[in-house]
Amino acid sequence: MKQLILLTCALCASMILCAQDKNHKVFKKADHYFYKELFEEALKEYHKESEKYELTERALYHMEICSLLTDYTSKPVDQLLDHSKKGGKDDKFYQYWLGRVYFKRYEFTNAIDSWTKFRNIRAYKSPEIIEEIDFLTEWAKQAKAYHQDVGSFQITALPSEINSEASDYSPLYIDQQSELMFVTERHSDDKKEKFHVYTSKKQGEKWSKAEVDTTFSEFHPRHPQIEQPPGDDDIFYFSGHYLIDLINTQVDNNDTLRVEKAEKTSIRHFDGHFYINKEHDLVIFASRRRDKPNDMDIFKIERKEDGKWTKPILFSENILSFEDEDYPFLSDDGKNFYFSSKGFNAVGGFDIFRSILNEETGEWSKPIQLKFPMNTMDDDINFRQVTPTNGYFVSNRNGGIGEMDIYSFTKDYTTRLLADVRAEDSDSLIANILVDIKKSSGENVSSNIESSDNGKFEAVLMAENSYVASLRYKDRDLGVQPFVAPEDLDGSGKFEKTFLVDASVIAAIDEEERLAAEAEARALAKDPEYEEVENIASKFRRTYKAQLENIYFEFNNYRLKDQDRANLKSLVTTLKENPSVNIEIQGHADAIGTEEQNMKISKWRANTVKKYLEYKGIEEHRVKATAYGESKPLVPNEKEEERAKNRRIEIIVLD
Repeated sequence: MKQLILLTCALCASMILCAQDKNHKVFKKADHYFYKELFEEALKEYHKESEKYELTERALYHMEICSLLTDYTSKPVDQLLDHSKKGGKDDKFYQYWLGRVYFKRYEFTNAIDSWTKFRNIRAYKSPEIIEEIDFLTEWAKQAKAYHQDVGSFQITALPSEINSEASDYSPLYIDQQSELMFVTERHSDDKKEKFHVYTSKKQGEKWSKAEVDTTFSEFHPRHPQIEQPPGDDDIFYFSGHYLIDLINTQVDNNDTLRVEKAEKTSIRHFDGHFYINKEHDLVIFASRRRDKPNDMDIFKIERKEDGKWTKPILFSENILSFEDEDYPFLSDDGKNFYFSSKGFNAVGGFDIFRSILNEETGEWSKPIQLKFPMNTMDDDINFRQVTPTNGYFVSNRNGGIGEMDIYSFTKDYTTRLLADVRAEDSDSLIANILVDIKKSSGENVSSNIESSDNGKFEAVLMAENSYVASLRYKDRDLGVQPFVAPEDLDGSGKFEKTFLVDASVIAAIDEEERLAAEAEARALAKDPEYEEVENIASKFRRTYKAQLENIYFEFNNYRLKDQDRANLKSLVTTLKENPSVNIEIQGHADAIGTEEQNMKISKWRANTVKKYLEYKGIEEHRVKATAYGESKPLVPNEKEEERAKNRRIEIIVLD
């Protein structure tokens, strides 16, 4: 997918002449995917159509949004900002999309600002999209507070020799951390292969390019996982209901793996991932209950003295939410249980949680959410400790190489940066500055750290290392400032640093943003008269009514012709795809005849369309028929060719 996006972006950059936006209908299928928020499908369709037609500014604008909201989230937003002056200038949803992009990049203040601007446009907005941005705004506020409460681990993405553009899962360090085995879904000729095990070996400080391990066959996509109990040489995985035990053997001084045994456990429904202890008598796993097919929970089985397994039971009532729980891991001492969940007020998708064993009661505590940067707005899974102070996990967070990447975490040799951002001349604290921190070598450490409302931020760094901080405010660069994380001589585990910015530059950016927002709001204040029927139920509809094209009744007639039925097909499809949407069918007439006659025939016309929709499977309560007679003409009634436009049907969405 990312190769397609890079090719698309290159195409966007090289495009000199674009067709006028009036030709955008050739991209109708791609636009359909776009407004359904199927961004990968939309990108493919825009790219496909670009081989036959010149791309319009609106198509380029949509393609840029798609790329920023899919696999290429770390690219600059410059092109999207530029498109606001072209393809996005007449799109009242521009600030909505920009907010979505900022939100995905963890730029929460920028996201909130964009959604506020969108809300302030005095034009029609569907109740659905208003409800969504209100929800997202509150989510962004909570996420901002969460991301500013920094934990004690430093996070590092494993290099491109290991992480790929595909999904990489289930990392497993073996041979004293000198070798890494993991399960991956690598791409070949734009087609996803099935899951296989790959291996990389560490040579000094570098990892070799990962290669497929032919010892393993393909993995089932529901639980692509290999597992090694702590302090053990055996490697386990599941094949169907069978627990496969692999052991190391020596053959001509080369380590090889062979199957020791494959035993059938008491697990019958296995949808998630598992953990096995070093005694091989406890398996903790995630699965869905038959009575709760949409909710994954964590269970356990134990091996009895006779070698048979107990029936699965719930691992703990305290580790139970209305959302999915998966990826179990038990610490070496058996006192700390880690797992990922979408519940328990997770800030993103899957978050990593910890539960502590009460040794007196044998009960597990309520889950404790691990702090940022262990958890982010995206999915954080596969937590595994190697030692009490370091380990690894998997995430699809912003800034990664592929769909799911492997990260390491450590507390060793770290120190905490306690920073504030101040004005150069007044020493006052400056809020909402975005900071990217890299090592002097160029290795990324942390992106989009945001100074709080009191101008402060924190980060966990490696002591005795040189860094460079890049500061931004509302997508404007404020320069770079080098600094050193010193040796922790006093044992406090922290150090302080002040970053200085020009407050006049901040004020000028704010004023420019204010004027631009006011101009944009004025330009977009007028709604179009009608929406296309295909979009009438979409949250992205530009107004609340549509006119059915080419359904113009003959004089004193209310019957549907064959062509009329064909033109109603898109309305039927729209209503079936949006079962929560109710509509009003408005019947209209021209001014020939009496008002009473015209009122009667317009009601017949509305009822005819209503009955047709019911015949096609649309529930009666979703459709209201109303007559307006000759009271709302579109055009004057003097000429017959004009009067025909008044004998019409309009569709109104009932909010």
